[in-house]
Amino acid sequence: MNGAWQSFRRRRRNLAALGLLLAFFAAALFADFLASDRPIAMRKQGTLYLFANLIDYRELRSFEARDLRAGDWALWAPLRHGPYSIPAPGSLLTPPPLPPGPGHPLGTDRAGRDTLARLIHGTRASLGHSSSASAKLLEPAAEKGV
Repeated sequence: MNGAWQSFRRRRRNLAALGLLLAFFAAALFADFLASDRPIAMRKQGTLYLFANLIDYRELRSFEARDLRAGDWALWAPLRHGPYSIPAPGSLLTPPPLPPGPGHPLGTDRAGRDTLARLIHGTRASLGHSSSASAKLLEPAAEKGV
């Protein structure tokens, strides 16, 4: 095993590909903490809500950032757009799709959804399907002991 790792490590492109694959897995694992239109943690009216981006709290279903009052706080994801959130009809200055800009680094699609948020959340499905396909292909070889 040690010889295989030494051989793998000798080529820079192998390490670059491994780093890229690990970055994709990290993005898939932490997608809700990288791109979400719901806060990760918040305090609203004296109540602490943890992982509000993962747990559907009944009290927060109609929550918007402007609902925060004095003494309330929220911890947001770096990209404050969810993959499925569509802006209200009158909230955009121009009709979608929007070009890349400060609010949407990769722009939006025709429905106004953020493209980067959809890309980050899409890594889950892509890696899930490719991992299951690879496992299914390796299954006969593992049974034969190859």
